[in-house]
Amino acid sequence: AVMVLEPSPRVTEDRPPAPEDVAAAREFVRGLRTTLRSADGTEPASFDTTLAELNATMKLGTRFVRGFRGDMQLIEDGVEGHASVPIRIGEATQWLNVTLAAPEFDGDFRLSRAQLGPLDLSPDFALASLRIGANMVFGNGLGDQVVGAASRMQIRGEELSFVMEMD
Repeated sequence: AVMVLEPSPRVTEDRPPAPEDVAAAREFVRGLRTTLRSADGTEPASFDTTLAELNATMKLGTRFVRGFRGDMQLIEDGVEGHASVPIRIGEATQWLNVTLAAPEFDGDFRLSRAQLGPLDLSPDFALASLRIGANMVFGNGLGDQVVGAASRMQIRGEELSFVMEMD
């Protein structure tokens, strides 16, 4: 059997979300929902966010999974996200560490890198798994909608700009 658990978290910061993180995450979700609703298939809709909003949203993961840690950072050709989830095994805590990277794109959204613990995964397999997982967790085909709707991502400084198109 291949072990994907690691002895330490990839994301070391363990600070709970501050009130400003909650406000920024709400703004991110509100903006994404508004954009998805306005991308009605007749014209594309734009969605702009910042690295700070993405990181604030990641910090809220601890409200769903105790001990969750996550962060986003800009890399040379896109954005990279890291998540560390604690897994208790007896008295010990092991960590499920995940890293996903997405390049800027114009066309279909894709991942350029996917890592589960120490294992490199096929980015296409990882993206398909995320879509299915989001559909199962959030319902209403949300994973399909969000991934399928993004037709462009551009990065300017700390701002990320998406174009969303709904069928």
